[in-house]
Order: sequence, then C-alpha cells, then structure tokens
Amino acid sequence: MTRIDEISLLINNNDVVADIGCDQALLGIKLAKRGIKSYGSDISNKVIEKAKEKINSLKLSDYISLYVSDGVENINSDVNTLVLAGMGAYTICDIIYKSNRKYQKIITVSNTDYDYLRNNMNNMGYSIKLEKVVYDKGKYYIIIVFEPGNIKYNSKELMIGVNVIKDEIYFKYKEYIINKLYKIKDKSNNSNDKVNEFIKYLESE
Repeated sequence: MTRIDEISLLINNNDVVADIGCDQALLGIKLAKRGIKSYGSDISNKVIEKAKEKINSLKLSDYISLYVSDGVENINSDVNTLVLAGMGAYTICDIIYKSNRKYQKIITVSNTDYDYLRNNMNNMGYSIKLEKVVYDKGKYYIIIVFEPGNIKYNSKELMIGVNVIKDEIYFKYKEYIINKLYKIKDKSNNSNDKVNEFIKYLESE
C-alpha cells in the first residue's frame, strides 16, 4: 500500500482532519470516498486550484474544503487531527511549534531526521502512539502517529523508534538501514559514534 493508503487507515470516522501540504488532495479524496469530511491546505494557490478542479470533477466538493495557508495558519477550530506528510522533520516541528493549539492526533511522514522529529515532538508534549514503516515508489518511509502525552524517551527509543509495528516491511527496512550504516561506518573508519550507536541499537533488538 502507498503512504496515502496507510495514513487513511489511521484516521477514524470521528476525526476532523486537516492535511497540511495537501498537494493534489489525494488523502482527502480517499477519505471522502469513506464519507469522511476533511480540510486540506497548501502554501501554493496554483496547487489548491488544481486540486479543487479534481475534486469538483469527482463531485466530492461537499466532503473536502481546501484553502491556501502556510502551515496551520487559519486552520479551522474544529480540527483535532493533523496530517503532515511529504516534508522534512524540521518543517514539521516548526509548524507544530508555531501552532498555539494541542491536537488529539498528529500523523507525520518525514523524509529524514526521525530522531530529531521524535525528540522535538516529545519536547512539545506529544508521545508516540505507533510507528509503521511503509515502502512506496522505491523508498522507505516511517509513519509516526503522535498524541498528547508526557512520556520521555531514551536515546535508543529516539533513534530507532517507539511502538513500531514489526511486520515484514519493517524487517526489510531494518536490514536496509543496517547495511547502509555499515557502509557509512567503513567510510568514516569506524569513527562516527552516532552511526556505531545506531547499529548497536538495531542489532540488539
């Protein structure tokens, strides 16, 4: 399944969703077909207009409201679930940091820097409900679902994840990451402490 498919499965019928950086509103369309209303925002007016055309052609405009917005600026007050996918960890954390609201659920798909994302979301008062590795278009991604909580994580948890669903894709991802880390280790002549620590944590599971 694609990232969008996996994200949609993490959304319940009573969630009020805002897809930040919605692009072509693929998630909103998928949710609309389940009868779930949602909001979508993007910083680009052209992207939003193109998405509206697609939604109108599918006759789903009653289910999806789109608007131009930078992050959660002007976000509707009834939203309790955020989706932030297809952007970096630093951007995700910056968006949440600038928001003055607490959300019941935040679903992220960062491209990199998962340890940074886990740590900073944790510092902003969110704990990790679950993590799931997906393989989409030749790349691995980690979907992380955050919820309000005061659990503090240790360095191992921040580095390799918390409440990870350990299915077949996860073990393939783990093998891929270990091989990648060993290549980095060889190039650095075994002097990269963070890489060595990461390998140790993964191999000790």
